[in-house]
Amino acid sequence: MIAGRGDPIPELDCVIEPSEVVDVGSAVPGVVQAIHAYRSDLVEKGAVIAELESTVEQAALELAKTRAALNTGIELRQESATLGHLTQKRNQKLLKTSAISVQEMDTLKTETRMAELQVRHEKDNKRIAGLDYRRARAVLQRRTIRSPVDGVVMERFKSVGEYVEDEPMLRVAQLDPLHVEVIVPVDYLGRITPGMQAQVTPIVAGSGAHLATVERVDLVSDAASGTFGVRLSLSNPNYKIPAGLRCRLSFLPPEQQNSPEVADEPDGPAIAQQADVAPAEEGPEPELVSWPNAPPSEPEPETAIPAVAQPADVTPAEETPEPELVSRPSAPPSEPEPKTAVPISPPEPAMFCYTVGPVADETLATRLFDGLEARSEALVLRNETVNLDNGYLILAAREPDPQATRRLVARLNKAGITDHFVLGRGRNKGRVSLGAYRGPQTAARRQKALAAKGFETEIITRQKKTTQFWLDGALQAGTDLPGQAQEIATSLSPSASFKQIACPRQLAHR
Repeated sequence: MIAGRGDPIPELDCVIEPSEVVDVGSAVPGVVQAIHAYRSDLVEKGAVIAELESTVEQAALELAKTRAALNTGIELRQESATLGHLTQKRNQKLLKTSAISVQEMDTLKTETRMAELQVRHEKDNKRIAGLDYRRARAVLQRRTIRSPVDGVVMERFKSVGEYVEDEPMLRVAQLDPLHVEVIVPVDYLGRITPGMQAQVTPIVAGSGAHLATVERVDLVSDAASGTFGVRLSLSNPNYKIPAGLRCRLSFLPPEQQNSPEVADEPDGPAIAQQADVAPAEEGPEPELVSWPNAPPSEPEPETAIPAVAQPADVTPAEETPEPELVSRPSAPPSEPEPKTAVPISPPEPAMFCYTVGPVADETLATRLFDGLEARSEALVLRNETVNLDNGYLILAAREPDPQATRRLVARLNKAGITDHFVLGRGRNKGRVSLGAYRGPQTAARRQKALAAKGFETEIITRQKKTTQFWLDGALQAGTDLPGQAQEIATSLSPSASFKQIACPRQLAHR
């Protein structure tokens, strides 16, 4: 049966894969001297992950560097040219008195010119020596293998001492972003376009849903199976979503595609208007603000007309035009019309305010909001940017100058410690890194081993900024929401917890 254009796209099977899988090899053949990354290690783009034996190349670099710094040849030729000019100047006077012949004078001029050309020749040789030094440095750098992407090491193909020529040494996978591959029946061809959003749920216990965006749609379908491929991009900044998982994918309805998230509103998500609320007459204002149904004992919201106590038989004064139209709850039959009557405000009942969180995923936070919205009279979704620990880095003590750093590197090599790297950027630029580790125990063992060899080190916690989401709500005291909220929060996110807080102003006046 061919699906109609209005039929929703059904839930589909999908696969979560790395966005890049790179088999990192060497541009030149050689013997592996050191490998600085192991399986499951996180690596940054440009970080040294392996090195080839390079004794000959290092010696050639030192030779080229020395040649490029020599100026003796230039100085020698300059002295010869200076002497030629002085001799030529003195012989000009002798030529006027016929003490020397014209031929001898021409010979002096030629020798002086040749000395000047020899000075230029030595300067050209110095420039060539500088280019040779750059070439020798490039040759040495080719024996240092760096990671082409930010990601994680999947597999090591070589070990120290093995010879490599045209085969890879390590396999690195880029996990941010991830790619979600899905096969779609041709019945829905043309209905999926780049930029559409879909909800992706990995088929693994404890995983929530994530929001992905269509990146590519195949222009050629498979006639045998009647399908075509779609690739989506899934953000994974903290590497919390593993690759290589099967998943289920649901495309969002058209009205939710590319719509701003409700979490971006300053006062929390808009609360849907209830069925018994009579909206006010529409005017030229750009938007209407809907308020939830409140018990008769609650005062009107702050943005509504202020409540003024007056007898029921007194006709209120004529209202001035409001700057914004507000849809207000329908009043009981005994009260005057909601557009003109202003009821007397009884004492406000006691409120119980709470917060649920943190939730690391915005999609889970939205689902948690939907689960609590019907049970709470006011609900606000907010986010906070926090710094979370993201591994540990071992750094050698800071050296006062580059020469001291080179001496430290030489000491490390002499002690058999070759898995080191001089940081070239950041606040720790110039310091020697001796490894990055996920857990503090592994980093502490590494530091202890280095201390036993006489090297002073420091363990630095690496941090990464991430966004966490919280839900703040309010309700009347005495309800059973706390237990229900805790149960809903735990089912969606094990890290979320429920606790009571002081009522903020935006919740207390709703």
